[in-house]
Amino acid sequence: MPFRITSILVASDLSSRAAHVLRSAAALAELAEAALHVVHVVEPDGFFDVQDATVDRAVRAVQHQLRGALPASARATSVRVEQGRAHRVILDLAEEVGADLIVIGPHREENSDSPVLGTTADRLVRTSDVPCLIVHEPISLPLRC
Repeated sequence: MPFRITSILVASDLSSRAAHVLRSAAALAELAEAALHVVHVVEPDGFFDVQDATVDRAVRAVQHQLRGALPASARATSVRVEQGRAHRVILDLAEEVGADLIVIGPHREENSDSPVLGTTADRLVRTSDVPCLIVHEPISLPLRC
């Protein structure tokens, strides 16, 4: 039975490098005719809960990033900003939307030259039942290998 991708979840950390992660996920979704779900996770800061204003800013930032990153032909099926531990929220949402693929960047912008995966990417790759694609650079289509 062939593997078919019908739902892709892409996570954005809102960094400038996340734009090529979003574009790559959108290109794959278009190629596979799959639903594209976008999530950004706002993590609590230590002992303090996330303020509503922080979530509102994140919602606007995600919408702005999508307008700039996605080609005109791409449409996100859903766009969510959630609170919690990033890897846990992404795994839960992947299950909720029936994701066949999770697309993420390797780490936040400030660690962009590090060959080691960031905490969220590492935790996702180690614990997810859903295949994860870590996008270091923009992908080019058609896929060759």
